[in-house]
Amino acid sequence: MSVLLKIRGFGVFGVFAANGESIALGAKHQALMALLSKADSGVRTRAFLENILWSSSQPEQAKAGLRTALSTLRRHLGSEASQLLTANRERVVLDLNRVDFIGSYEDGAFMEGFELPYQALFRDWLTRDRDETTYRIPRHQTDLGSNDTQVYSSSGSSKQKSKPTMLVSEQRIGILKSEVQQLLHIREHAMTIIDGLQRENEALKIARDMQPKSPTIARTSKQA
Repeated sequence: MSVLLKIRGFGVFGVFAANGESIALGAKHQALMALLSKADSGVRTRAFLENILWSSSQPEQAKAGLRTALSTLRRHLGSEASQLLTANRERVVLDLNRVDFIGSYEDGAFMEGFELPYQALFRDWLTRDRDETTYRIPRHQTDLGSNDTQVYSSSGSSKQKSKPTMLVSEQRIGILKSEVQQLLHIREHAMTIIDGLQRENEALKIARDMQPKSPTIARTSKQA
């Protein structure tokens, strides 16, 4: 299969057409491409992407935000490369079989200098990825089930095969899941409180507007 897209993760993050021409993307679209390109077989659930990229938005706004982002991203990628990006009701997939990863650890940290304001969950994900001393290349669909795992070595720039490596312990993954669930619970609780305050304010405004004028004000108005 011919390569339709190139992604440079180390140093300044970049997405390029097959001919090497840079594809200009906004910060949210770069973050979306990074998340997909770092996943095995390029698969992420919609729920994951919505939570990590629109954590400060209401659920329906997050869903709409992802739909819009995917539509815009396809336009930026162009008619050929956009074929690599598919989605259904549950998942978003980037076909890594036709993506070439360029650059190496020597070029700098993963997504060096990149920031996505107001998205704490993405910042946490990116920080953890940058802290890894060994950078794992996501496996293609055809590689899944293989006993080998490809990694970037911090001591070299080329890809190499190694024995199965547990980059993150199961215990750590469990802790991270728990932390995310707690954050989402806190967010939902906070939004419930805010919605309640807004309803109370509206009720108070209506009650205030319906109050009759005081006798003193009425007499003064009549005398005038």
